[in-house]
Amino acid sequence: METKRQNLFYQQFIPLSLAILVLAGLSALVWITAAALNNLPTADKISIALRWGDILVGATIYLKTSVDFAIFIGQLMSANPGWKNRIAIEIGTALGNALGTILILIVWVFFREVTWLLALMIAAAALILLELAYA
Repeated sequence: METKRQNLFYQQFIPLSLAILVLAGLSALVWITAAALNNLPTADKISIALRWGDILVGATIYLKTSVDFAIFIGQLMSANPGWKNRIAIEIGTALGNALGTILILIVWVFFREVTWLLALMIAAAALILLELAYA
């Protein structure tokens, strides 16, 4: 009986606890980055406020890509079983998302209204989704 309880602890509690800690830390890092970028002498500032319209647009984009991403992560986790590998995959994914968001914020502050940059980002996202579809 103790083995099942210990197994549940390692497979669920530790990864979920670390995921919550990583979420809090990376959310703070993104917020601090946005606040620091707002201190630069630019015409427009990054809005840190939550707006329902923006949340709905973001949720739509998220729902579009989440199925492909879930398939990719599922394949990665099945190829690398174990709770330690699960933690590494989850933290790596979170770091990649947070650093990508910070990079986009920095690029947006310095190159705002650059349509070729937006087109390039959309094309890169489309290529990634096509690659995930074949995985």
